[in-house]
Amino acid sequence: MRFPCGKVIDRVEQRTGLRYFSVDADKGFFLNGKYLDLYGFCLHEEVEGKGSVLSAEDHERDMELVKESGATSLRLVHYPHSESIYHLSDENGIVLWTEIPMVGPGGYDFCGFINTDGLKEHARQVLKELVYQKYNHPSICFWGIFNEIRTNYDNAEPFARELHELYKEIDPSRLTTLASCDDPKFYQNCSDLMAWNKYIGWYGSRNAPETAGNFFDKAKAASNGKPVAISEYGGGANVEHHFSMKENDVKPSGQFHPEEGQTYIHEGNWSAFAQRPYMWAKYIWVFADFQSAIRNEGGKPGINDKGLVTYDRKIKKDAFYFYKANWSTEPMIYITSRRFTKRPEASVQVKVYSNLRENTLYVNGKKIGKQKSDSLHRVVWQNVTLSKGENRIRVEGKSKAGVIEDTCVWYLK
Repeated sequence: MRFPCGKVIDRVEQRTGLRYFSVDADKGFFLNGKYLDLYGFCLHEEVEGKGSVLSAEDHERDMELVKESGATSLRLVHYPHSESIYHLSDENGIVLWTEIPMVGPGGYDFCGFINTDGLKEHARQVLKELVYQKYNHPSICFWGIFNEIRTNYDNAEPFARELHELYKEIDPSRLTTLASCDDPKFYQNCSDLMAWNKYIGWYGSRNAPETAGNFFDKAKAASNGKPVAISEYGGGANVEHHFSMKENDVKPSGQFHPEEGQTYIHEGNWSAFAQRPYMWAKYIWVFADFQSAIRNEGGKPGINDKGLVTYDRKIKKDAFYFYKANWSTEPMIYITSRRFTKRPEASVQVKVYSNLRENTLYVNGKKIGKQKSDSLHRVVWQNVTLSKGENRIRVEGKSKAGVIEDTCVWYLK
């Protein structure tokens, strides 16, 4: 903007980019005509000690962790985020789902959708603001309509359909989606794409591979050709809690949330999702631990501990490395249960996440054996015997760049 004399008094610069994309109900997501497997995290705009007042450096740190994992997409929950994360996603090729704050109770003791003029007008307003403010970001491919609006109160489907149409009126170039937690028969005519929040293995069934696979096979069959995805899945973990059980027998509302239980859930779910390329996206709940006033569980009151990174971003949990082994091409080896340092039994399992072809285990310098990674990039040595006192665990493997290794120390009483 200039004065008549030519002096510039205001200027706005915006970057953008060119791309095209599509979603096929049988084949998944395509970017610029090529298949791209969309997987990644739901991301809250929150860091310990700062709440949502994040600096540019905070956003950059989170993006570096996202890139390290090998993720290709983020779901920005449950509100518009700072411009920083959109710019970083543009620059790094991260595909975004971004949404308005039309959110169901999410664990709070309250009803579903309330059909009031004030609520609906507010939703329309924030939708328009979201599209007008973020329109030029090429990383955005999906506009979100709502999260977990239950069907046990006023009928939300007509208004969800209205919001879908409003999105399409303002921006017909992108696709709409929603995150449901209800039966697949609901909301089928309210968006371009469908997705569900399903915490299989954490709430309800412990048989994650079979249960998750069956749910999405049935959802796909009921969708009448509409593409389907998982918008949230996962389980909690406190990095100070550990157990040596082979199966997850943890109560979500209890105070004991072992890290091994979280990895069990993620391995089971991912084994089902990885075999179903028709799922247009897979989003883990959640990138990092965050505040949740209603929670008193996992040994940390007021914290939702389903993150794959701790609230302060200082520790990447074991499950983070499970996905890095499956998503990233960077050669890696990671010994799981490394923080389970005080071992009660001499006979232990040593489990490693690795994207190398072969991996060799050493305990106190003695070679235990060599194994190949399985289809989920896991290597497991059973019945490994520890000595009294300190035990140095080391696993190594060869990459094109040379030998890489990981080590940790466990103590047997």
